[in-house]
Amino acid sequence: MKKKYSFEDYNDNNVLKVSWPLKWVLLYAIKPYIPGLLLAVGNMMGGIGKILMDLIPSTTKDFAYQYFISHLLWTCLPALLLVIVAIKRNLPKAPQAGRFVRWLWKNGRELLMSVFILEIAMILVYLVTGLKKPDEVFLTVLYLDAMAIFFLVKSQGMRDIFAEFPPPDAQAWLLACQEHTILSYQMYLSSNAVKNHTEEAYMKMDELAWEQATTEDTMESYQRYVDLNIMAKRHAFEARQRIAELIGERLSGGEDKDQESKA
Repeated sequence: MKKKYSFEDYNDNNVLKVSWPLKWVLLYAIKPYIPGLLLAVGNMMGGIGKILMDLIPSTTKDFAYQYFISHLLWTCLPALLLVIVAIKRNLPKAPQAGRFVRWLWKNGRELLMSVFILEIAMILVYLVTGLKKPDEVFLTVLYLDAMAIFFLVKSQGMRDIFAEFPPPDAQAWLLACQEHTILSYQMYLSSNAVKNHTEEAYMKMDELAWEQATTEDTMESYQRYVDLNIMAKRHAFEARQRIAELIGERLSGGEDKDQESKA
């Protein structure tokens, strides 16, 4: 069952944002790449890069290089791909993503778990064969890997995030039409995706808003229709005319009551 989320939990493509817990899990999953990335960034930045590299505590660099196992670059490759997809998921062109990108995200939770399982297996092989010595570093990594797997298995939030990827325009339009509410069409129009049904969405919103206004038939309902942010409202004149009629009826009703009280 999906958890309840607030409006702030969604990005501009109307899908759940990548939460901070997931960001930390992804960052942790690509840790074998970090020493190489630090070195590459330092080299690209020249003198400034060298200064920045010198600012990193030697204990941190020793930890990174002591842990580094070249074979783990392959086992954590799915995590690196997921980081790229997570970034792409926030871009305006995300709804145009291909099947492989969507497949990666849909299966992201399982792929991440497989990364940690393979990492545990690889470390155990190195320790058993004597290629690496068992120390606090590898014991800590094994513990964190186990915790990451447990988190991915138990967290409903992770399931919900990986279940959502910005749908193609056709699918987004179909979902909006199936719900057929003002909110569903507003959600469709508010996305950053290339929209092929903008005019139709405004027309359907106009129909629904006018239907709601006439059903209630009050000054407030017609005023809500007039104030609604819809392009080219087709019933704006009728709404204002009906508001004037209702105001007139209210005023005449008040005059009648005054006359009755005087009589």
